[in-house]
Amino acid sequence: MTNPHLIEFIQSFNSTEIKVIEEYLEKMAEPEELELFRIIVSDEENISDESITKLIHTNTLQLLKGKLFDKILEALQSDNYILNKDLFDQININKFLLGKKVMMLEALHHTMNKGRRNTMQALIEDAIKFAKENEAYDIIAELLFRKKSLRVIIGMSMDEFDTLTKESAFYDYCHKAVLFANDCFHKLLMNNIVVKSLSKNEMEKSMQTSIKQLEHDYKITKSHYINYFLLYIKIALYEHKKNYFKSIAYCNKLILLVRNCHFIFDKQKHLAHILMNLSLFKTFIGDYKEAILDSQESQNGYASDSLGYILGKEQEFGACFYAGEYENAEKCINIILKHPVHSLGEFRYAKYIFFQACTLFALKKYKQALAILSKPLEIEKDKSRWNIGVRVLTIMLFVELNKIEEAAMAVESLRKYMERIIKKDEVEPRTILIVKLLRELEKNSFVYDPKNSAATKLLKTVAAKNKPTSWEHFTPELIKFHEWVGEV
Repeated sequence: MTNPHLIEFIQSFNSTEIKVIEEYLEKMAEPEELELFRIIVSDEENISDESITKLIHTNTLQLLKGKLFDKILEALQSDNYILNKDLFDQININKFLLGKKVMMLEALHHTMNKGRRNTMQALIEDAIKFAKENEAYDIIAELLFRKKSLRVIIGMSMDEFDTLTKESAFYDYCHKAVLFANDCFHKLLMNNIVVKSLSKNEMEKSMQTSIKQLEHDYKITKSHYINYFLLYIKIALYEHKKNYFKSIAYCNKLILLVRNCHFIFDKQKHLAHILMNLSLFKTFIGDYKEAILDSQESQNGYASDSLGYILGKEQEFGACFYAGEYENAEKCINIILKHPVHSLGEFRYAKYIFFQACTLFALKKYKQALAILSKPLEIEKDKSRWNIGVRVLTIMLFVELNKIEEAAMAVESLRKYMERIIKKDEVEPRTILIVKLLRELEKNSFVYDPKNSAATKLLKTVAAKNKPTSWEHFTPELIKFHEWVGEV
């Protein structure tokens, strides 16, 4: 079998997987297949068919790649791979073993004879018991079919036949209910992350419809899997409604479920993700101390060079910053910025550079902050949010450094910029008010004068809570503009 993506497929393997495959190839592959594998593994990038043929003298490279791909697939089906505890936890391994047992029963069924019947009955019962313990509903339904077929041969009553038929139907329902729950969860992810195809009202209605069906299915099946997805969607619904206290309550229920359910795999990663959400919601309600602790605990579930760890550290940074713990926030952002640009992506890395500038501002290290913002950042391509955030912070730095002329020029530049982008981009109402307030402050060399009625009215509006123009967490406005105005 040929695979046009063989090189990137091989280079996706970690060191343990490479070792398993290499050991298999050493025993089962031709020398040139092993040589090709080692060449692809050793060259991280810029490898091509042309560069390979310079190292391996062959006129049939595509054929060789096809043979290697087949051997790799064989290695990935071997016990050395699927039973490897460095790659999989015991829950994964148990499910792989169950899958192997089902294949064995399938083979024995097709080669059935009288001497195998009793053994097969015992094997099927053992597999059904294990499958039920792990909510492997699709396998349970298949095993019950095998059991019924075998019992027909051996002999059973019609009542027993009907009982097995009903049991099969129940587990088939369970399987379909889990698939539906999984679909509901992934539709939610897709709308939030990939394609925002639904409006806010449509999204809320969709989540409520999903919750209603999942609650019905959970009542019938008592499936932990369904409850897992149900709790996640409830968390998302109340986050959508900005009822963060309810989101926190369901996060805590989900943590209990994950900790107590023996067949949920990668528990650490699941818990880390939930704790990150918990930290987010506690930040929203102003419980920064607990938010910091949750974000720190979430980082334990990830390798220090992984994106999950970085996002956990970012969450810790935000909670520290909002709590006024600027020294700790600085430590967090410095740790993040030690990671290479390519591992974070240029936009995300630039965002962290901006966070660093905000932290330096908060620590009154204005010259250092301005030096950072004097260089172009990738986030400035986001014209209606981050670009304006960079411009406003730069103006604030000019004011703090008593560079009033530069501040005035920057305000005028921002005014013209706003006139251009408002015509084609959606700009937050708060942002428009901040720019207006800056223009009023400019009239008094950026010193707030309570006698300026226009400035006072604008300041009162942006300082108000629970309004469409109120300050919000996790925006480019890390430094609360209305509080800064009160200080200048």
